[in-house]
Amino acid sequence: MDNIFGINYQGYSLTGLFVALGILTVVITLVLYIFHLKNKLNNFENPKYGFLGKNIYPLIGFITLGSIILFAFYGSVAPTPSDTQADVKIDGQINATMKSQTIALVNVNFSFTPYVSGKPWGATGDTFDIYWDIEGKQKYTKYELSRTSANPSNFTMSLPKDTYDVKITLVYNDKTYSFEDRITY
Repeated sequence: MDNIFGINYQGYSLTGLFVALGILTVVITLVLYIFHLKNKLNNFENPKYGFLGKNIYPLIGFITLGSIILFAFYGSVAPTPSDTQADVKIDGQINATMKSQTIALVNVNFSFTPYVSGKPWGATGDTFDIYWDIEGKQKYTKYELSRTSANPSNFTMSLPKDTYDVKITLVYNDKTYSFEDRITY
């Protein structure tokens, strides 16, 4: 759940520095040009047309051409993300079925079925590591490693009658997913 919104962090690069310097240069040039024109106005030169007496079309053309060159350069050297694999949706179902009971104990069969993009146990060859934490009057921990559709999650445990919080940590493709449920016997 580290990357919920799909935002990838990109560090600063030399390309970004060049783009920033180019924009800064254009802004400084425009400011100096405006001061130059203002000085001409202060010397009683009357503007005849355009912006402060100068034709504005070459300036607009220069800015447009410079912007196109900068964006084309940045697009050609911009880093591409290395992880282009589509994210899969991982879900799971916790099953806790009572097999037998006595006055104080309950035999419960636990199993977990992971769903990868809606498909139980994912594609052929997908393996899952399942870590169980069962907490009630006592705490129980169980590990099921390298589980597949051919070797699914399944074990039986005797528990004192109580309410238990079942927490599962699923490891699939080096990513961790958590699932929780509450059972009462």
